[in-house]
Amino acid sequence: MIRLVVISELTGGGVESVNTTLAQNINQEFFDVTVLSVHSIPKDLTEINPSYKCVSLNRTSIKRSCLKIIITLRRIQPDIILCSILDEAFVCLLYKKLYNRRCKLLYAQHTVWSTVYNTGFKGRVFNKWLPHITNIYSKLDGLIYVSEGVRDDFRREFKKVKTIERVIYNPITADDSHFLFRILKQNKVSIVTAGRLEKEKRQKLLIAAAKKLKDEGVDVDITFYGKGTLLGDLKRYSEELGMREQVRFPGFIKHLIPAFMQYDIFVLTSDYESFGNVLVEAMNTGMPVVSTDCPVGPREILDNGRYGELVKMRDAESVAKGIKYSIETYNNNKAKDILRRSMDFSIKASCSQYENMFMTVLKKQKI
Repeated sequence: MIRLVVISELTGGGVESVNTTLAQNINQEFFDVTVLSVHSIPKDLTEINPSYKCVSLNRTSIKRSCLKIIITLRRIQPDIILCSILDEAFVCLLYKKLYNRRCKLLYAQHTVWSTVYNTGFKGRVFNKWLPHITNIYSKLDGLIYVSEGVRDDFRREFKKVKTIERVIYNPITADDSHFLFRILKQNKVSIVTAGRLEKEKRQKLLIAAAKKLKDEGVDVDITFYGKGTLLGDLKRYSEELGMREQVRFPGFIKHLIPAFMQYDIFVLTSDYESFGNVLVEAMNTGMPVVSTDCPVGPREILDNGRYGELVKMRDAESVAKGIKYSIETYNNNKAKDILRRSMDFSIKASCSQYENMFMTVLKKQKI
């Protein structure tokens, strides 16, 4: 058995969901999987009944857990470590150098590097200068990018990195059991979106677009799934635009695809998305989708607009027009095409590619 350690938290969206889905669905005949979590194990994990082992360090941050991570890795003696945060990569490289040089360390780049780098002085120090000074990416045994756009963005800065690289899309869809086609009404639209309620998701834009539709006589409502620091601000903005009755915030939920089936259209208004898991989840129901043409994931997922409308960033009028056009042109054939595209990002396909990547880096090992 190949001992695989995935360093990840066990709850949350985005990266955490990808990592736990991978751990749950990877081939258990060949891989003995352990998810190493810095924080505590959630109480509801028993409901999930994971097929992988869970180890919790019960700490508050990675930086406060360096020694504990190394001690735990020494006990497990992994053949492969998969991490998704740069702090984790530094700690795991130290472990590898000191105690287990045969271990293979892979890093999954889940973010649009240029957007993280531009977060201020701290972002520049940790995400640009330190990686260049230490040459950390070339010391890894493999780099995984969640989209071609993420790879291209990363490569513009780190041109001389020499290691095994792969683009592997996130494992999102399981099957087509949630497909539901229905005839949409142009004068009554139920919109859904999902994501952290934070500045870069630009949710005010969707509220403003919905207000434009309302002013044109459309009976419109929006549901925002997710939580974040801007909840109060978004509620106040809804009231300012006279949209309080049309906007709902039910909070974070684990299983979005079944929830999406009760709505007409999914809209994403982000400033940037490394991939866009929620777009694929919405497409798995066959519903029409609209997204801002932000860097870098949506254009790739929607194949340059073939499977959904790409609209201007930070432009409420463009979003409103995209919603109207998507509903006007939606039909059964389009719904089936959207569903088929969602299956390009299946759990089975993604896990198979990860397994191939793991075996590739292991074959480089001298025995």
